[in-house]
Amino acid sequence: RRIALVSGAALVFSLAVVYAISGFTTSNLKRLGMIIDRIAGAQPAPQATNFPAAEFEAVGSKLTLLDDRVRGALQSADQYRHRVNTMLEQLREAILLIDGDRFALASGAVAPLLGWRADQIAGRRRDEVLVPGEALAQIIDNAFRRRRSVRDEIVALVIGGRERQFLINLDFIGDGSDARPLALLRMRL
Repeated sequence: RRIALVSGAALVFSLAVVYAISGFTTSNLKRLGMIIDRIAGAQPAPQATNFPAAEFEAVGSKLTLLDDRVRGALQSADQYRHRVNTMLEQLREAILLIDGDRFALASGAVAPLLGWRADQIAGRRRDEVLVPGEALAQIIDNAFRRRRSVRDEIVALVIGGRERQFLINLDFIGDGSDARPLALLRMRL
């Protein structure tokens, strides 16, 4: 009976603490939500008008600063991506950046070799772009399985009904310990 009383008291006390904490957290979240609504220009709820002006302005200026930083970072990333894509399109050498089992980037010179436009290759799995079992796919698969670079390997590809030979080089980027290795593949006639 004593154990039941102590257990019951502990349970009631625990529930009271949880209720107090959740009420405190909920009221602060509601207050922050109302501040954000006012900053965003939404109609404030009637109880939302009793904020200290300094609190309102501090949160507003921090949110504005955060918004400016995010916009600046996105704009910089877009400009960088545009420059990289422009350079890749102008390269005469066929270059593929391989991120694990997917192609991350491709130069414009890849299109006539693989039958895909460079922008169609990015993001696709290797087995979608390359025919499994063909020489190029085997070279890449073996390099990734062993985590070893490929130097001056000759591979024949049929392009436009003609067989053409290419010199293949594949180098891993980083120390090779990554779970998803990154590699750069270069193909030259």
